[in-house]
Amino acid sequence: MYVATLLVQAVATGAFVLADSFWPFVLAVSTATGAKAAGPAARAPLVRHHGGERPQEFRAYVRAVTRWAPPSS
Repeated sequence: MYVATLLVQAVATGAFVLADSFWPFVLAVSTATGAKAAGPAARAPLVRHHGGERPQEFRAYVRAVTRWAPPSS
């Protein structure tokens, strides 16, 4: 489920390029925002299942892997 939320967010973000009027833009923003909000809820069972005795460490790993930051100049 978590991978699905990431994929929906990626597709919706890519749809910004195709939005040529107001309503397609609103649809893209709504979809991207909804997928971003669903991410932590979908990530919680993953952390609970695979976190073992150190769920905080696994949660930090998942956050580091899935968050992208632009390279600094």
